[in-house]
Amino acid sequence: MPSESRDYSNNRERQSMPPRGLDTMRFTQKHFGKTLLASAAALLISHGALASSAANQLRELNSTWNADLSVALEGGKKNLALGDPVRYHLNAGQGGHCYLVHIDTQGTTSLMRPSDCSNAEAGSYFPSSGSLQASEPEGKETVFAIIAKAPLTSAETLLNNSPGYVTLDETGTNQLLGDIRMAAASSQLALAETSYLVGNSQLAMSDPDLQYTTRGIIRKVVESTEAEEGLNDAIGEVSFDVQSINFEFGSDELAADGIRQLDEFGAALVSPELEQLKLRVAGHTDDQGEESYNLDLSQRRAKAVALYLESNYEVDSGRLEVVGMGEEKPLVPDASLEARAKNRRVEMVFITE
Repeated sequence: MPSESRDYSNNRERQSMPPRGLDTMRFTQKHFGKTLLASAAALLISHGALASSAANQLRELNSTWNADLSVALEGGKKNLALGDPVRYHLNAGQGGHCYLVHIDTQGTTSLMRPSDCSNAEAGSYFPSSGSLQASEPEGKETVFAIIAKAPLTSAETLLNNSPGYVTLDETGTNQLLGDIRMAAASSQLALAETSYLVGNSQLAMSDPDLQYTTRGIIRKVVESTEAEEGLNDAIGEVSFDVQSINFEFGSDELAADGIRQLDEFGAALVSPELEQLKLRVAGHTDDQGEESYNLDLSQRRAKAVALYLESNYEVDSGRLEVVGMGEEKPLVPDASLEARAKNRRVEMVFITE
């Protein structure tokens, strides 16, 4: 099928295959029965540090302009398999100039121009028609919606001569962040954020870093419940100590691999076998740092897990209990690196009585 490939970093057309060290992001856009293949190359920043910094800078912005802005995947999806259709929907209470900043799990940052959002009631979409396709790399992707009262100079320059999508290098990212920061400081801009997981469920089942699968969780809870029936001293709890629900360092933000593991528990919670049970989410840290800090961090992380389950699996908040344990209940009372890794965990406790 006919396709067209361009390198949109710095708005130059591709002259050759990308050199080593460059990753190629593919999106397939379906429009009027035709397929347009846009391929964008961007230098990967080590461990996604630039992307993490960009996302954090955007989250820290404070603008007093209340545009009632929201962004989500069309259909409200939060989990996508490779190849699934992708289309972003923006809603705003006021019109303006709209942009999307997309950050994938490997740190590649991209800028998109949605359809005209001057009509606040109709909302805005990217792409304006058809859809993209979820593609590698697998993991957590974050999208920031931006609506500005005036065009952002850097964004317009970066998007010049592109089909509404450009992958940014470090210079382009910093230029865009500078313009966004200035507009927010003068209350000329509003932001909204959404995130979702891209990953093949079959790959997730065989992921060596996945401690528990949905099927395994259900089986353990059901078998434990059946074994306790008729016992007077049954404790009525089935506990999972999970080291693979990971967070960003020193943060309550779920990491991409942490989301993958949490999705297994979310699917188990809403399964017919477990949909009536309650769940206690207990956060645990190791013994490094101040005790009061660890206690607060464990509470915030447990709360983040509960909120994810509520938002993505529609688990009623009444079924969830959140507890922060800090460093008080280590699995292994030892100061070794291996012991501390085991002690940093989220304890998922199903209440079966």
